[in-house]
Amino acid sequence: MSINVGQTNATAVGLSHSTSKFVLTLDDDLKDDLVSVESLLSTIKSTNSDFVVGAPDSPVNGRFRSIATEIIRRIAVRLYETPEHFRFSSFCIYTREFLKRSQIERQEHFEIGWMFLLTKNYSNASTRSQTGLRALSNFNFWLLVKSSMPFLRYIAQRQLRILGALSGTLTAISVFLVFTFAIRFVSTGTVLPGFASLYLLSLLNLGILGVIGQRILSLSVQKSSFLDIRRVVMELK
Repeated sequence: MSINVGQTNATAVGLSHSTSKFVLTLDDDLKDDLVSVESLLSTIKSTNSDFVVGAPDSPVNGRFRSIATEIIRRIAVRLYETPEHFRFSSFCIYTREFLKRSQIERQEHFEIGWMFLLTKNYSNASTRSQTGLRALSNFNFWLLVKSSMPFLRYIAQRQLRILGALSGTLTAISVFLVFTFAIRFVSTGTVLPGFASLYLLSLLNLGILGVIGQRILSLSVQKSSFLDIRRVVMELK
């Protein structure tokens, strides 16, 4: 690769060039014991899954990284709507049929966890862990924060989308009530109470802020986390 495109995109490029019936991915520190490949292979065959994710039987990271990993896992479970106790790792096995259906080489960009967005036919398989090749972990807190920003923005965007929809609904209701009060004022001369005016104005502001915030984060995600995979794939042809 002529440029650093990150693990997710680089892995996607590698998967797009695979030709075997099953494709295995793993991290470069080899903390996942390759003896467990048989477990992944037997699980993907028996469950007829599109891909299977290894679930380490024991932690091999430090306490701080383990806490960070668990926090990310809980967020990912909610984001990708996986089973509550689903485990995530780079130790995965994919079927060629699934990769072919995904049309990786034709995608404009990839997001973390792209495979969970394309299918719900996946499962976990228990795998063994071992001491990695590096004596010290290359884990860096600030690097984690920096690399997680696109992911966090994506989560925020999803939440703001919900907020925007809710705010829009409340704003529509407030507009209807304002219209009703206006007709009442014209027809009967009744003055709109002060607290009601404040309430309706707050709903209107909430709707506007929700829509604006969603738009800003949407543009931010598009500029920072999307990468043209088709251009990167061309490098390896």
